[in-house]
Formats: sequence, structure tokens, C-alpha cells
Amino acid sequence: MAPYDTLRIDPALSDSQVGSQQVKELAERNPKPKVVVEDSLYGNHVFLAIFLLLQNTFALVRMRSTNVLYEQPEPRQPGKKGAPKKHGARFQLSDPARAAETEETFLLGSQTVHLRAWKGLHLKKLPKLIVMLLRVEFLKPDGQPRYKQPMWLLWTGPTQVPLQELCQMYLWRFAIEHLFRFLKQNLGLNTSRSNDLVATQQWMWMCALAYWQLLLIRELVEDARPAWHPRFRHGKPKELTPGQVQRAALRFLVPLGTPAQAPKVVGKGTGRPKGYRPAPRMRYPVIKKAKSTQKQVTLSP
Repeated sequence: MAPYDTLRIDPALSDSQVGSQQVKELAERNPKPKVVVEDSLYGNHVFLAIFLLLQNTFALVRMRSTNVLYEQPEPRQPGKKGAPKKHGARFQLSDPARAAETEETFLLGSQTVHLRAWKGLHLKKLPKLIVMLLRVEFLKPDGQPRYKQPMWLLWTGPTQVPLQELCQMYLWRFAIEHLFRFLKQNLGLNTSRSNDLVATQQWMWMCALAYWQLLLIRELVEDARPAWHPRFRHGKPKELTPGQVQRAALRFLVPLGTPAQAPKVVGKGTGRPKGYRPAPRMRYPVIKKAKSTQKQVTLSP
């Protein structure tokens, strides 16, 4: 997992609006077919509406078990007046009203995964986007569900894609969490305290480029893993993690040299001039996107 772009989010926009803009820009940059994987925060019509306009970009979004979708409406009878129906029967994820069209079971590592798929569904505020729902259940050795709630995935692409591949696509999304954790803990993504917006954006780009450098030199650095670290996974050689590459990068980068000039030796700095008083740091109000609920207080006589 490697960062493709960095963007400062406008506080006036919601997460779904920003995500929709990013998907549109990604589709314009790269015309190849691709899948956008998102968590349940983006399972709404604001984010998913952009996929009505895109041809080679599809969404795989996790849905909450409390969501409700709708079946396709019945065909309009000839000669009947009024506007045609937009929605059919309700499809509640916690209690599906009909059996799944496709059902299969496969092994993912050492775990058994049971998949069920329902086709021909849509959101209430987005009736033109026909989607497929995928229910994912991880089973114990005795066949019982490992977790209380199954995982629901909404797919906007072609239904011919194997269900196993859709499940594995979403599980790969967890690598994003590892990426942000590494950027914050190892590369200092949150260490910049500059009051300059341009400097903050440049620092974020520096962290992203540093991560890319670790990925590019992964095959070139010396494998200095301790003897107890695993070197094989499922019978195949295990690649070095970004943290292991970072620990071995210094011995690789120092012999390469640098095109920059050596720093000049200077004496002790003079410091601030006498009587200099810097202006106080600019403070900005805290922006809260969540709607505050006012409590109603009733006074008793």
C-alpha cells in the first residue's frame, strides 16, 4: 500500500463530498478499470452518486447492518396512469426478505468464509444505481459464525466478478490503517507544528515521498532480520516490511552520497535581536462538523 496523493480537506465539505471529488479526479487521471474500497462512513447516496457517471471505476463499500435497500419495482401495467414506481419491496440487511441468488464457501488462509450475494437492489435516494449486496461470514471449525454480526458489502460493478475476489478486495483495505500508523509513528506525519499551511502540506508530501523511497529500495537493502523473524509465508519468501527497510536504509543510502553541498561550519548564533517581540501565534476556531443537540429543560412549578 502506497500513497497516491495528499489533499487538505476543506472544513466546509463532508467526508462523502470529499471522497466523491477524489474518486472523480482519480478516474480522470487513470482510465484503467479500478475499484474504490471504502468503509461504512461512505455507504450513502452522496458518495455513491458519482459512480453513475463513471464507466471504469466501481465502488466496494461496507454497509451497516441497520441499512435498508429496495428491490426493483414491478413493471408498470400498460394504460395505468401516474408516475411509475421507483422502489419495490424493502430489503433490510438485518433480516433479508428473500434468499440469495449466489452462495459459496471458500478457505481464506486457515479460516472458512461463507458468502451470499443479492442482486438488483438500490438505495432509496439513488434508484438508478443498481447494486449487488454481499454478505460475508467467518465460520468456526464447527460451522458456527465467528462474529455476532456478518459483514455487508455493496458492489456497484459487474456481477460477473467472483465473490471471493470481492471479499479479498475489501480485506486489503485494512492495509490503509497500517500505512497511516507507520506514517505517524515512524515517519513523523504529525510532528509538524508549523502555522504555515504551505509548509504543512509540503511536510505531508515529504512523508509520503519518504514512504515511497522505502518501497523502492526494498529489494536493494540488506536483509538484516533477526533469526526469529519469519522469512516465508504460505511457502513463499516474505518481503521486508517498511519498518525493516527503514532500519536497514542508512547502510544503503550513506555510500550513495548526495548531490548537495556540505554544510558550512558556523559559530554560535546571535539569536534574536534585543527588544524583539514576536507576534503571538495566530489562533483559529475549532470546527465541529457534528450537529450539536440542545437539551430541552422543563421547569416544574
